[in-house]
Amino acid sequence: MPALQRRAVVIGSGPNGLAAAIVLAQAGLQVDVYEAEPQPGGAARTLPLTLPGFLHDFGSAVHPMALASPFFSTLPLSDYGLEWIQPPAPLAHPLDDGTAVILERDLGATEAALGEDGKQWRRLFGPFAEHWTELAPEILRPVALFPRHPFLLARLGLLGFPSATAAAGFWFKNARTKALFSGLAAHSVLALDEPLTAAFSIIFAATAHAVGWPIPRGGARSITTALCGYLASLGGKVHLSTRVENLASLGPFDVALCDVTPQQLLRIAGDRLSSGYQHQLEKYRYGPGVFKVDYALSDPIPWKATECGRAATAHLGGTIEEVAASEDAMRHGRIAERPFVLLAQPSLFDSSRAPAGRHVAWAYCHVPNGCEVDMLPRIEAQIERFAPGFRDCVLQRRVFSPAALEAMDANLIGGDIGGGAADLRQFLFRPTRKYYATSAKDIYICSSSTPPGGGVHGMVALALTAVGGYVDAVGYVALFEVFTANMSGNSVHVGMYLGRQDWPNLLRPLCAIVSYIVGMTLTRIAVQIAGRRGVKRIASFTLAVEALLLALFACATPAMHLGQIVDLHSPIYFTLVALLAFAMGVQTATLTHIGALTIYTTFVTGTLTKLTESFTRALFWSYDQLRELKRISHVVRLAPKQRDVREGAMLASTWTCYVAGAAIGIVVKQRWELRALYLPVAVLMVFIVVDQFRPIDVEEERHQTG
Repeated sequence: MPALQRRAVVIGSGPNGLAAAIVLAQAGLQVDVYEAEPQPGGAARTLPLTLPGFLHDFGSAVHPMALASPFFSTLPLSDYGLEWIQPPAPLAHPLDDGTAVILERDLGATEAALGEDGKQWRRLFGPFAEHWTELAPEILRPVALFPRHPFLLARLGLLGFPSATAAAGFWFKNARTKALFSGLAAHSVLALDEPLTAAFSIIFAATAHAVGWPIPRGGARSITTALCGYLASLGGKVHLSTRVENLASLGPFDVALCDVTPQQLLRIAGDRLSSGYQHQLEKYRYGPGVFKVDYALSDPIPWKATECGRAATAHLGGTIEEVAASEDAMRHGRIAERPFVLLAQPSLFDSSRAPAGRHVAWAYCHVPNGCEVDMLPRIEAQIERFAPGFRDCVLQRRVFSPAALEAMDANLIGGDIGGGAADLRQFLFRPTRKYYATSAKDIYICSSSTPPGGGVHGMVALALTAVGGYVDAVGYVALFEVFTANMSGNSVHVGMYLGRQDWPNLLRPLCAIVSYIVGMTLTRIAVQIAGRRGVKRIASFTLAVEALLLALFACATPAMHLGQIVDLHSPIYFTLVALLAFAMGVQTATLTHIGALTIYTTFVTGTLTKLTESFTRALFWSYDQLRELKRISHVVRLAPKQRDVREGAMLASTWTCYVAGAAIGIVVKQRWELRALYLPVAVLMVFIVVDQFRPIDVEEERHQTG
C-alpha cells in the first residue's frame, strides 16, 4: 500500500455497503468491508434454507430497483457473472373469480388488458415509464432543491402525495384495476389511506413498464457476488464473520461508512457522535415487520388462474378493500385474519434454484414490529385461496418470525425490512436532516435508513419567508412606513429620525424593533424550556401564537380609516405595531429552531449577504480541497462545494419568496384591506395541522465532534 493512501472502512456488506465501498475504491482508497455474517450480502443472500439443492433468497428475490439503479448501470457486473432474467410479466394479482389481473411489461398490453381503465392507466403511469431514465436519478437520492427535471418531479409529487385509496377511486372505475393498484401501494408498508402511498404504486408500476421486475440468475447472491468481485478487482477486501462492536477496534481510518440502521450506529460509534445527533438517532422510528416463509415445493404452485405462472411475483389480497383492511390492521398493531401476502416464485424462470422438476417459493405478510404471532396458517390460507392444493406441494418449509429475521440480519430491527418507517413523518428525512452525514466528520451512514428521501424543512422555511414578506408589505402600508419584519429598514429610520431630532416619530420604528426582539427572545426561551422538558410540537404552539397575533391585528380594522392609522402616536397605533413586530419575532425564532439551514425569514439583507458568500465559496473552492474531498463526495453527496451551492440556492429562494410574498401582500391588501392578514393566518394553520402528522421541529445540534 502506498504510504499516503487513504483508508476507508465499511461496516456491513449489503448492496448499499458494497456500493459505497466500490465508490471509495474507485477513488483510490484502501477499502476494508466488515461483515458480521459468514456470507456477504445482508438481505441479498441466497441460502439453502430447506432441503439440499433448494436455494432460497433470504431477502428480496425480485429486483426492479437494482436494474433501474443509475449507479449499478455504471458497473461492469455482467463481467462478474450477474445475469438478469425477465419473466414474461412482472406481476400477477389473482382474484376470487379464478382470474388474475396481470401487470404486463408492455404499457400498451396493460392498457388493452384493463379495458375501460386502460387509458387512465396510461395517463397516470405512461409519463413516468417513458421518462424513467430522467426520473430514476431524481428519486433515488435526496430531493434536490433545484432538480434537473422539476416538472416531472412536480407531476410525481402532485399525483403521488394522495393516499392510494383516494387515488384509486379518482383514477379508476373497475374493481380489478383498483385491486392491482392497491397491491403496488402495499409495498409502502403503510395503511393505504395514508398520504404518499399512491407514490409507491406509481414508482413500482413505472419500473415494471420501464425496466421490468427481473430476477438474478442464481438468486440474490449473484448481485452480491458480482459486487464483491468488482470490489476485489479494485483492491477492496471483505472480511466475513467479523462483527464490529466499536469503530475503535478497526484501527486508524480516514472515513467510515456504516451500512447499518441508527440503532447499530449508536452502539458502534456513539462515543464519536455529538449528544444532539445521538438524541436524533434515538428518536428514529422503525416500521412494521414481516413474517416470512420459504418453501421447497414438489411442483409449481397450482394457481386457479394459470396466468399467474407468467409472473415471478404475485400479490395475494383480493380486492382493494381487503388489501386496505390488512394493511390498516398492521399499521395499528393488529393482526389481519386475511393478510396481504407477497409471493415470489423464481424457480419458474431459473432452473438453477431447485433440483430438476422441483421449485422454490417464498411468501411474507406485514405484521406489527416485533410481532410474535404465528402467521403461517393465515399466509397458507391466502395461498390456498388462490391456489387450491398448494399445501400438498410443500416438501419442507422454513419459517421466519420478525425476531428470527433480525437474528439472521441485525439490520432487520423487529423484522423491519425497510430500514425504518416510511410514512409522511419520516419519508423526507432519513435518518436525520443530515442524510448520510453524521456529527462526526469521518463517519457516514449508508444503509436503507438513508434516502431515497428529501427535505420538508426547507419548504417550511420558504413558505414562512413568503409570509414574512407578505406581512411586512401589509404592515408597512398600514402603519405608515414602519417595517414589522425588516428590522434593517427600521434601523435606518431610527438613524434618520435621530439625525432630524424627530423624537415623536423615532418611537415608531423603535417600538417595532423592541417588540421584535422581545418576540424572538421569549420564543427562544420557550423553545429551550420545552426541549429540556421533552415537550413535543413546540413549533405548533409558536406558530399558533403568531397566527393569533396576526388575527388580532386584522380584527382591528374598525380602528382604522380605510386600513390606515388615523393617529400615529396613539396607544392603539403602538399596540398594533407591537403586535405585528412581535409576531415576526416569533416566526424568526421558530425558523431558527426548525430550519434545515440557518435561514432568517425576515433578515433580507443578511440573507443576501449569506447568498453572496455561499456562491463565492462555491466558485473559488480550491483545487487541493476538492481533490481531498473527492474520495467521499459520491457517497456523502454534499461535499463543501456542493453544500455551498445548495445553501446559496436555498438563500436565493428565500429572497425570492420574501419579495413574492411582499408583492402578493400589496395586491391582496388593495382588495381586502387589513383582512388580508387572514391569508397568512390560514397558511400558519396549515403548518400547525401538518405538524401533527409530520413534526417539523428539528433539534439543533450544538456540539460537533471530530
